[in-house]
Amino acid sequence: MSSEFGVSLSSTTSSQTFQTVTAASAAHGNARLAHGLAARCFGPRRDLPAWLMQPALALQAATDRRRPLAERVADLAAMVEGIDALFTDHVAPNWEWFHPAHLNVPPAYEALPRWVESLYAEASLLLRRHLLPDLAEAGIAIRPVVQTDESQRAWLHRHFMQRIYPLLTPLAVDPGRPFPFISSESFNLLVELRRPEGAEEGNGVPRLFARVKIPVETPALIALPATTQGPGLPGRRTPAVHVWTADLVRFFVHHLFTGMPVRRVYFFRIVRGETALPGAPRVAPARHRRQEDRPVVRVDVERRMEEGVLAWLVEHLRLPAYAVARHESLPEWHGLPTLCARLAAHPA
Repeated sequence: MSSEFGVSLSSTTSSQTFQTVTAASAAHGNARLAHGLAARCFGPRRDLPAWLMQPALALQAATDRRRPLAERVADLAAMVEGIDALFTDHVAPNWEWFHPAHLNVPPAYEALPRWVESLYAEASLLLRRHLLPDLAEAGIAIRPVVQTDESQRAWLHRHFMQRIYPLLTPLAVDPGRPFPFISSESFNLLVELRRPEGAEEGNGVPRLFARVKIPVETPALIALPATTQGPGLPGRRTPAVHVWTADLVRFFVHHLFTGMPVRRVYFFRIVRGETALPGAPRVAPARHRRQEDRPVVRVDVERRMEEGVLAWLVEHLRLPAYAVARHESLPEWHGLPTLCARLAAHPA
């Protein structure tokens, strides 16, 4: 059947989240957002399936300021899950839709990076202009580490060294070592290190990289103690300052590499699925279907990642170009489940 958004919806869906956000969008959302994004990415006359539109409908529901803040943040988390599911569950089985051999139209898979990046760009705008200010009003002020003051920075440094540093294990990545296994949905830093003294650029010595996994044992969002907050304005509630753990690790990652200056640090995140994507480089079949045997089906990277570094990473992950998405920022998307739990425990 056809929805009010002008897309084709199947009569049944395996995702309860999709049903929830579709209902919310139909009742409250701005229909032009999901439909407009889809038209810009896939063309105005394509018949778009429900599983492709699910992330846009979740984003659309999050734009409705009449709904509770916790629900709107949960909608953004549903958008992220929907984008992941697109690559883990739908691209390979529905490849005929993405690349119809019998129709004279551009293959839809070429628009997938633009679709994913457009969704995240709209979500980032919503987060920055509305949700973060609303969260601050609710008592949760999320700041970059670079915007904390001296006393807050000192507390964060102690917290990092005592609680997070012992959990971090850098893994060297170079032609002399196998590319390390990276678990699905893990959030990672790719750290470029300066070569040892005497090994200059262009003399045949490869770049030095290390992978650092953001630990899952620590919450993705850290609340600073009240003693670091400073005096508030009379008659107004002072929001508690929070920082993303991933941002904190990046800020102090140099402590892991004593004697080796850090040149650049990039965030990246991968997702694994059961079936390799069409167009991905072939590998020998695994004897056992272990977690580490599952193919990588998408990667999120920071937009500022150098082209050469990105090409090197994609080659090792064995990904087609349409499974790569670039972002202005990544820590907030990694931390949304923690933020949802924080809001559920302490509703505004």
